[in-house]
Amino acid sequence: MRNVETDQLRYFYGSLGNARMLDFAVLISNQEDLRSFLENICNFDMREKIERPDTKWVLVTIINIIFFVSLLPNIPIGGGVKLPSFIINNKGLHDLVKCCKGREYVDNLRLFRCLALFDDASLDCERATKDKFYKYWHEQKLNSNKFAGVTLRELIDVEDVFEINVVVYALELDDRFPKATVVQLSRKKYERTMCVNLHESHFSCIFDVSKYCQRYERPRCSEFWTSKHFHRHVRACDELYCIVLY
Repeated sequence: MRNVETDQLRYFYGSLGNARMLDFAVLISNQEDLRSFLENICNFDMREKIERPDTKWVLVTIINIIFFVSLLPNIPIGGGVKLPSFIINNKGLHDLVKCCKGREYVDNLRLFRCLALFDDASLDCERATKDKFYKYWHEQKLNSNKFAGVTLRELIDVEDVFEINVVVYALELDDRFPKATVVQLSRKKYERTMCVNLHESHFSCIFDVSKYCQRYERPRCSEFWTSKHFHRHVRACDELYCIVLY
């Protein structure tokens, strides 16, 4: 800032307590949220938020901005959200928005519907879903009166209870074309493997990986793969080295 009377310049650094750009925290849970946030930031007039010592001080330039990002771990997943059309119309998954009678699900049991469908239950799978849920509830000795869902960390418990591997993907649009990003891999401890799609806090059941998506990405190595070659790649890729298999 510059003093209009003395031409003195002063530097004000950003901190958590001064000149906040946002009035409240913004939740970013997918790429679309991030794009929207960045677009809003680019169109934001920071001069409206500058706190001056008095009217003699005017803004000269903004040198830097600090963003504080907080990770929200262990958020329960299983409830319903409004899904985008490219997920609802996907030929390789059951979106699990509505039951076979057309009513929207209002509980947090979508992961257990995925388990029921994976075990060849029909889309009218409410009895099988509740059986799966009660088995998990009993073996985990849950005491809560209201089930909020399963966190990504708790998927390990789900795998052990049902003796199944669970792989989590997130389907997104990249330049108008869908891509699937690995959210969480399984420990490959069991013979059977179930794949699910995660959108915000909503699980959908993937029943045909080849129809689900043709482009797969694993963030740690930033490579794109077809569905055929992706799973071979994952077996050869670790934290430090990536063997490219085409």
